[in-house]
Amino acid sequence: SGLLGGMAGAGTTGATMIAVRSGGRRYAGSFAGLTFALLVWLFGPVGSLVPICVLAGIILHVAVHMVERDILAWLRRSRTRTDALIALLVTSVTVAYDLMAAVGLGVGIAVLLFVAEQVRSPVIHRRTTAADRHSVRVRPGEHYELLERHGEDIVIYELRGSLFFATADKLFEQVSPDLDRCQWMILNLRRVSQVDLSALRILRQMADRLEAHGGMLLFTNVHKEMGTSRKVQKSLRKISPGRPVVNVLTFSDTDEALEYAEDALLEGLGARLPEPERPLPLEQTELCRDMTPEQVAALAAECRQLGLKQGENLFRVGDEGNALYVVTLGEVDILLPTGKHHHKRLAKCGPGSFFGEISLLEPGPRAATAQVVRDASLLEFDRAALEELAQRQPAAAVALLETLGRSLGKDLRWSARELRRLAQW
Repeated sequence: SGLLGGMAGAGTTGATMIAVRSGGRRYAGSFAGLTFALLVWLFGPVGSLVPICVLAGIILHVAVHMVERDILAWLRRSRTRTDALIALLVTSVTVAYDLMAAVGLGVGIAVLLFVAEQVRSPVIHRRTTAADRHSVRVRPGEHYELLERHGEDIVIYELRGSLFFATADKLFEQVSPDLDRCQWMILNLRRVSQVDLSALRILRQMADRLEAHGGMLLFTNVHKEMGTSRKVQKSLRKISPGRPVVNVLTFSDTDEALEYAEDALLEGLGARLPEPERPLPLEQTELCRDMTPEQVAALAAECRQLGLKQGENLFRVGDEGNALYVVTLGEVDILLPTGKHHHKRLAKCGPGSFFGEISLLEPGPRAATAQVVRDASLLEFDRAALEELAQRQPAAAVALLETLGRSLGKDLRWSARELRRLAQW
């Protein structure tokens, strides 16, 4: 129609609906149009013999059956009354004026309603701090105490919906108190569907405001459907070419960003972070913190030294196991597979930490996979060694079991918090 200088319309809307209501399934509109064209071209003289009153009755019958009676049910309910009024308005414009104008009016109203809904919807899904939520890196007890006391310096915002001109300014107002107070602000964008230019400028203002007092803005879970670069700082640099962006970083997930901020906070507080490249004696590990030198010596005599290279798996989920492992050098990730090529990181174990206590206390299938992410040296302590230690040095065995009990209790509390957080997600 456009190529011939005309405008597309819906000349066979009524006929198409009658065809569908009569049982038509595929190409109902095409066949209705073809039938109408044949009637006009080939059977025009025959059609002129049909009384006008008969045609009028057919048209009225079609018109009555074109009305969606569901609109009347929508009008009776407060939640759907707005939709019913819009449908009636579009129908009235169609009948009184023009179908194309009615379609344009409907689209315009839908756009306005969408913007209004986005403005009313909360942009911030949840706000937490490092005092409430820790990364999965296993740390010494004194480090956790520091994070709980100073965790308000790290703020995590989980965002949702679309960030555009109607919602970005509201986001800026809601996070403003933290922009002048916290040192690290983490924005989780997993549930953000779109980010436009106005929102990018607001994010740039947030970064500048944090930078004014030495803070840093961290982004996580950035996906390409949002309309930004995978590295948000590149997008921020493009909207302001003359101004460098130095206090913005992008991480693949929230846990990595939280770990980065925790390390920076602890380092600023003067805490000594474990060095993965430096071997740690057994007596300085978390497992032996409350043991006497004699008990540590008895435990060390029952351990077996292991060395693994980066990328190797110590064990996989489902493997039979009966041993606990203490990391003295390198790093090991504890992973829970969630798909063929995806996993959830449960813990990151560096020098001084231990894992596998469930299989030591109750031998059986491993609950997760242990993968070496940096060349590691481990001490293996299995069930037979525990029984031998209980006979030779009962006090050391009791101290070991007390430590494992406290560790399992802490893990259960962490699991409960994670399940509650996921249920709210």
